[in-house]
Amino acid sequence: MIDGYELEAISEDELKKRINKIIVFARVTPHQKLKIIKALKDNGEVVAMTGDGVNDAPALKMADIGIAVGNATDVAKETADIILLDSNFKTIISACEEGRLIFANLKKVVGYALSNSFSEIVLILTALLLHLPFPLSFVQILWIHLICDGPPDIMLGFELKEEGLMKEKPLSRGRQNILPNNMLFLIFALSLTIGLLSFFFFWYVYNRTNDIDLARTVAFVTMASVDLIYVFSFKNLKKSIFKTKNFFQNRFMILSVFYGFILLLLAVYLPGLNSFLGLQPLTLIFWLPALIVALASVLWVETVKAIRL
Repeated sequence: MIDGYELEAISEDELKKRINKIIVFARVTPHQKLKIIKALKDNGEVVAMTGDGVNDAPALKMADIGIAVGNATDVAKETADIILLDSNFKTIISACEEGRLIFANLKKVVGYALSNSFSEIVLILTALLLHLPFPLSFVQILWIHLICDGPPDIMLGFELKEEGLMKEKPLSRGRQNILPNNMLFLIFALSLTIGLLSFFFFWYVYNRTNDIDLARTVAFVTMASVDLIYVFSFKNLKKSIFKTKNFFQNRFMILSVFYGFILLLLAVYLPGLNSFLGLQPLTLIFWLPALIVALASVLWVETVKAIRL
């Protein structure tokens, strides 16, 4: 333990060397709090500081996370990042846990949504470059995004916390990218894989049958089915889909996937609706491309997880 009087006599360089070994500081003045925070931050630590008085305001401002307790002065509350209304320090842990959960789920939602969007861009752009008809019409794209895979994308944001969430290192404020390099690679790989394979099956059917509606239906079914299948790999971006605990606990996401498949089947097989969307009823063999692309997509996600996402 270091007393406030002893702390005043310690140089900044010496404090940086000893700071990680210190357990308790006693009788510390506001000026000394600044000294401690600076030493911790210079050592690369993420610092949280609690305070309640006017003199604590500079330290609250310097800390990465300034926390004012419920009965703090107005100056301290205005300076702090968080105001602890119940003055219970356990609430800080709960708040950190909730924040980490929101950030983790946000990465999943953004990664999944961008993969879906860019795969369609790859599909359509490839057809344009080869001077072929559009593989998907405007209304078909809207049906896929808003009706089929829209609800699962939203429900993915309500995933429960992953095991070991609070054991991870804190993130530096303002320096953490919501899309790190491996996530960008995953989006790129998924978009190319789904887009190019879907285009291949579209081209193959169109080249063999010269039926644009049938070819578009195959592309439509492939894109929509794949989105509804590989979303389960995004439930946990650190563990394999086969090792994910509480796999069925997010019931709303599972229901939204069933909802998406029902609307997909209605779009293909319901008379009147399929005519409006420019689709044709498919035999079972034409669902095989969707299964192939879905398996390839899941394999990509699991491979990137193994590399450590």
